[in-house]
Amino acid sequence: IITKEKNANPINKEVFENCWDNNPDGAGILFHDGKTSTLIKGIMNKKEFLEKVELANKKENSFIIHTRIATHGSVKPENTHPFVSDTLGFAHNGTMPIEPLKDRTDSESFFLWTIADKNFEWCKENKFLLDLATHGSRCVIFDMRTGEMIHLCEDDWKKDEKYVGYTFSNASYSYQKWTSSTGYKYGCGFSGKYGSYDSETNKYYGSSY
Repeated sequence: IITKEKNANPINKEVFENCWDNNPDGAGILFHDGKTSTLIKGIMNKKEFLEKVELANKKENSFIIHTRIATHGSVKPENTHPFVSDTLGFAHNGTMPIEPLKDRTDSESFFLWTIADKNFEWCKENKFLLDLATHGSRCVIFDMRTGEMIHLCEDDWKKDEKYVGYTFSNASYSYQKWTSSTGYKYGCGFSGKYGSYDSETNKYYGSSY
């Protein structure tokens, strides 16, 4: 996930290329231009992603941009982040020890079960409880009215002095794709594209682990 504050300078294209190359299972963009929020998701190829990013990558906008590595739920447009309600947007990096809705992500399931019917003020007031509920996952909540954001488990997010006003959920924005048939390098470890996650044992299984 990349989040951008309003009035931060646009970021260079290479960052978005790295994000896609390291997390190629679909993407979504949610941005606020000072007046309204716009959601673009279900992006399943790099060319379209880089084109759509330019709509959000402007100084006056705040945004969430999410590129996906599939763990729960199949690789399909409906499972791309962010997920939205009338009042909130939500994106997630990590896994949660929950049993998601059928062929949907743990992220969307968590959103629907916990905050989709809430407003941004409620989320701010209950941030401590939401931090606990995510089991240490990095999540961001977006106010659809204003573009303001709350970063859950915020101490685990990354800042980069080269990109003032931006926050990153892991380090995959900063380097090119790891070329191996076993998986993709991202964050601080390895993500197996063809691995699987067992919610009962809270462990990954696959050739690259």
